[in-house]
Amino acid sequence: MIAYIVNFSLCSGLLLLIYRLLLSNENFYRFNRFYLLFSLALSLAIPFIKMEIPAKAFEIEQRITDSKTTAVDALKVQAAPQVQISGANSGAPIDVPLITGEKNQAAPSPTNNYLTYLPAVLYILIVFVMLLRFARNLYFIKRVAAKNPAREIEGATLILVDEDVTPHSFLRSIFVNRTDYHDGLVEPEIICHEQTHVAQMHSLDVIVVELFHAIFWLNPFIPFYRKAIQLNHEFLADEAVVMNYNDTPAYQYLLLAKASQHSSAYLTSRFNYSTTKKRLIMMTKNTFAKIRLYKLLALAPVLAGAVLLFSDKSMAQGERAKKADTSTRIAKQEPTKALPERLKFNHKPIPASATDAPQAVLDEFAAILKKYNEPLLIHTKVQVRVKQFSQDDKWRLEVLYAQMSTEQQKQQYIAFYVPSGPPAKSHPTEEQLAKWQDAVNYGVWIDDKRVKNANLAKYKPSDFDLVMFSRLTPIAVKNDKFHFQVDLMTPEAYAKFRTEDFPNDDWEIFHKMKKI
Repeated sequence: MIAYIVNFSLCSGLLLLIYRLLLSNENFYRFNRFYLLFSLALSLAIPFIKMEIPAKAFEIEQRITDSKTTAVDALKVQAAPQVQISGANSGAPIDVPLITGEKNQAAPSPTNNYLTYLPAVLYILIVFVMLLRFARNLYFIKRVAAKNPAREIEGATLILVDEDVTPHSFLRSIFVNRTDYHDGLVEPEIICHEQTHVAQMHSLDVIVVELFHAIFWLNPFIPFYRKAIQLNHEFLADEAVVMNYNDTPAYQYLLLAKASQHSSAYLTSRFNYSTTKKRLIMMTKNTFAKIRLYKLLALAPVLAGAVLLFSDKSMAQGERAKKADTSTRIAKQEPTKALPERLKFNHKPIPASATDAPQAVLDEFAAILKKYNEPLLIHTKVQVRVKQFSQDDKWRLEVLYAQMSTEQQKQQYIAFYVPSGPPAKSHPTEEQLAKWQDAVNYGVWIDDKRVKNANLAKYKPSDFDLVMFSRLTPIAVKNDKFHFQVDLMTPEAYAKFRTEDFPNDDWEIFHKMKKI
């Protein structure tokens, strides 16, 4: 929610800045009215737009590392903490789904931390207070209109009040002082000005922006939108008066006199001394047609840039990368003469039995696991590969596991998995090597060692046999100060990677996430 409000605020601020630079001093008021309201609506919608950045130059590869590599670097894209297993042959932590189909379950929290809900509760409370304030102002205006005499004039209702107020309008009502009206002190130009507000329904714009302000009160730019919208309303009404009476100097003097009087409720259209100077200037402002056209055309790239900057962007993966993400496919197992009891599963997970296994099967399964009574460090996003099981015990565990029903399998804290094999060779292009020299956006590793981005200038594409590219999470970006991680392997390192990280070992055993 906070990220969305930040994007909404920044986008609305950018569009408001463009309004101030290009449009606020020009006299195409009707377009300005549309632009201001459209900018708020567009800023609200842009963060919901999802855009995929195609990975044309390369494909993302899934990386698996062993205990000889740095686990923090290897898991940087997942932002997962390092998990260690005792034993010389323990594998490195990797993030893979369990093939038994059981959903990952986080360790239960001993207490509920209600403080995490405090920001949301505080935000909603302030929204409620601001909506209550908005409703109170609407009620105040309605009460004033109801308790005072009214007269119907052309297209509006004239409300005669006893208070000494400057003429102002809201919805279909125009509020004027009763004594001034009966004494003929309310000039027809003023009535025409307020009738224009009513006819063009300017109050609806104010209501919309007030609702925006109440719901998205964290956005600091909405009050400036409200001020710009109301000022543009005054320009529109002044334009109507000048067109009807054709006496601009006299109307300007009239505005100066009215500006010194008291203002009214903040929701209403009114005269205001702080904006009078701007209104007087805009009455005599002329914009050449070519300048108007150029400024309107300049808005197109700005709107396109706003969409690119503040939309929800993700990097599209190639077909091979998508297949790499599903690297938990099961490799074919061949039966052996040494153990005829071994099962053949042919690229499928171990199936569950239709009926529950007898208690003797469960006891034997537990007895084998008890032989490997090592402490486990389990994390909600990381599973632990265990290689120290003997081959005989691994095969026997598979046989027993297959005799269990689905529910019994889910109760076990191990599952069976076979690595999909090493990633195929991939070479960077010269363009990529040049682009990755940008240290602001990219962090570069060569053979598991962080190097300076500028060092890539010394290499050519044939110097590498494997390219792995990852987009960092927001937390990792904040810590590491770059957005994408590039891992490169030289031919020597890649050959070692294939032989040592992917031995010819069929089934391996993974511990599910279980607090012990």
